[in-house]
Amino acid sequence: MKEMIYELCPHCNAEVSVLWDMASQGYLTRCPSCGKRLLLCSECVNRDGCDYDQESGLCRRVVEAMWKELSDIPLEVPDAGDEFFAESFTLQGITFPAGITRTELWHWFDDRHPKGVAYLLYGLRKE
Repeated sequence: MKEMIYELCPHCNAEVSVLWDMASQGYLTRCPSCGKRLLLCSECVNRDGCDYDQESGLCRRVVEAMWKELSDIPLEVPDAGDEFFAESFTLQGITFPAGITRTELWHWFDDRHPKGVAYLLYGLRKE
């Protein structure tokens, strides 16, 4: 169900109001004033354990949204070797190069999600 969300853009200081469905649209949008990424942190239920990384601009919820988007991108399956992505693609504003293998991409997710890629795949925690 969509509801009105209010957020202050950290890039241009504009007060943004957007009609949004958190369950289906996630925690990331673009500021209509400056066009930069806007995390909807005011709606996050994980306020005490915020893991937002200023340098990367990512938090657990953004990485999880990226993981869900990944299922829509086709993999090339060679006769020998690792599966790879034939074309470059963008997830939540981050572009990955053509030719990146599934294993390389999974390492990227493992490094950026606090519970690791096993959690994203199976709901298991990183040891």
